[in-house]
Amino acid sequence: MRIHATINERILRRTFRERLKDKRGLTVFDKDLRGSGLKISSNGSKTFIARAARKLGIAETVLGTADELTAAEARERATAIIEAARTEREHGPLFRDFADEFMRRQGRRWKPATRKGNALLLRRYLVPFFGGTRVADIARADVQRWFDSMSGTPGNANRALPVLSVMMRQAELWDLRPQGSNPCRNMRRYRMKPRERFLSLDELKHLGFVLDHAQDKQAAAAILADEHVREAARRISGIVHDAMTGSGKEAGHDR
Repeated sequence: MRIHATINERILRRTFRERLKDKRGLTVFDKDLRGSGLKISSNGSKTFIARAARKLGIAETVLGTADELTAAEARERATAIIEAARTEREHGPLFRDFADEFMRRQGRRWKPATRKGNALLLRRYLVPFFGGTRVADIARADVQRWFDSMSGTPGNANRALPVLSVMMRQAELWDLRPQGSNPCRNMRRYRMKPRERFLSLDELKHLGFVLDHAQDKQAAAAILADEHVREAARRISGIVHDAMTGSGKEAGHDR
């Protein structure tokens, strides 16, 4: 149930018993400040809220309970939030607010590991740099400055750049940036040295099975002739031999 009234200390003292028969409670909207409200639950607890139309949609913010705030303090907080929403409608959201909405809407489409990884990149590397900048104001020079600042961790920079690019493309679809204005377009990533690793025992077993049953025996023989494959096989065989014979223990530690 909803009613409109001036939210003041007198309203806070009212119990509204006659209107709280509905288990959903009651919401009192301030007739003097549009968007400011007071939610009263069926058990009588009162919570101040501020509801404002933002560029990214309607947002409801919990300001605090009637035990924590006076009506005047709640009005002051609500006024600040409503004013910030008006500014956002005119100039677009800050990156930090856009990031929250982006993760809320887009994150549900990703696999859990992807969602967790992208959230980490946002929290550690993107929001600290771009958080206070309006999405519409992020320019190529800003992205280049951020990317240069990440030169000490090029791998993280290379992983975060595509996330930022997708966000800027989504901002265009949400009419937060002009079409075709992605500041990440054609950005060159850091060159990384190739990384090598040896195959695990299970991987070697699987490789051996596949090669034994390969139709192209000549290609299989060529793979087996590769020095890296042979070296990996020797290392894994040595580990297995040491484990079976106990020869890998250090002298003086046998009991």
